[in-house]
Amino acid sequence: MPIPKKLHFTFATDQLPERYQRNLEVWRSVCPEWEICFYTDKDVYALFEEHFPEYFDVLPKIPYGAMLADFFRYAVLYIQGGLYSDIDTTPLKPIPEEWLAFDGVIGYEYQPSKFPGSYRFPWKDKELLCQWTLLSKPGYFLFKEALEEAFRRLEKFDFQAMSITDVLYTSGPLLLTDIALPYQKRKELLTLDADFFGCREDENLPFTKRSVIAHQRDGKDRWMVQVKLPHLNLR
Repeated sequence: MPIPKKLHFTFATDQLPERYQRNLEVWRSVCPEWEICFYTDKDVYALFEEHFPEYFDVLPKIPYGAMLADFFRYAVLYIQGGLYSDIDTTPLKPIPEEWLAFDGVIGYEYQPSKFPGSYRFPWKDKELLCQWTLLSKPGYFLFKEALEEAFRRLEKFDFQAMSITDVLYTSGPLLLTDIALPYQKRKELLTLDADFFGCREDENLPFTKRSVIAHQRDGKDRWMVQVKLPHLNLR
């Protein structure tokens, strides 16, 4: 069975800003054969209540909406399969059909071994997997493992994330990198170079002919600000 043609997106409510409405229209235009599945926080809770009831009571303790989206992407990919992408992304071209034969598809966000000019603080030489776009068949173990480890780390931090690094480590790309890198040579997992998903002109990794996803990087203006200034209540 190939990866199903389902596109999963989430936002706190169904009141999408115009920018994100336009993003979804781009997805519809570029990937017309794919079904768009949109989830509010209420829908995310319902998914966990049905499929992961052991975590349902913990969800209100997740400190930031961005982290809830992290947990959600692992859960929905494991349960339904398809493609998860952040709401602040757009496709540059159709999703390659050959990707759908794999059990999972993950790209690098930061890959200095192949793109040394993309060096950025504080990661230095540590390579980092991209978490804003992921593909999976239903039931692929890697995403269940990521979900379980994210909840373990959240509990270890006493359901707090006091810094941006805490968020990235608990449920974000640092977590995903720890989970997925040991499996990157497995035949059923396709690991893509950073220019497929991770290009950002402002960080010295320009788009290439292979680039598939453009990421608008809205997190730096929203959840990262919320972590630094939690009293603003930007969830």
